Amino acid sequence: MLNTQSIPLSRYRITARMESAVQLPDYAGSLLRGQFGASLRGVACMTRQSICTGCPLIQTCPYTRIFEAVPPAEHSLQKFSQIPNAYVIEPPRLDNTRLQTGDLLQFHMVLAGDALEQLALVIFAWQRALSTGLMHSRSAAELVTVEWLPGDPAQAVPIWPGMSGQVSMQS
Repeated sequence: MLNTQSIPLSRYRITARMESAVQLPDYAGSLLRGQFGASLRGVACMTRQSICTGCPLIQTCPYTRIFEAVPPAEHSLQKFSQIPNAYVIEPPRLDNTRLQTGDLLQFHMVLAGDALEQLALVIFAWQRALSTGLMHSRSAAELVTVEWLPGDPAQAVPIWPGMSGQVSMQS
């Protein structure tokens, strides 16, 4: 029998203003993923253990639920060593990798399933990651807006304007 349940997905456009110049790698996805993961772990980890394996909170931790998904202990069909994470980062366009002070860095993120419930934490982690700085130069950026993209990017809905600091859960 075919499983017809769908997984809820939401796509977001993240915009930050560079506080110093930076030359991003041609594929900035891995850079952004690393920055996001380190920041998310820093704000979400309650035990401060050096590794997640063996942590008593591993099944309920927002970090592992979003970034480092833990496979189920048992499954009726097979034993899993890994399962997909609940996010996808879509890096900036290749023609937008050399940024000067004041330029906008724009990229997208898709959240799936339970990760949608952690949207405020995800935005906070991005805010921290960008302010810490990118690359070895630690080129900082200020998170300006996060917009929910319901389909057509022209219909973007602002859910986190930088001035208010509040997340509007419209997705």
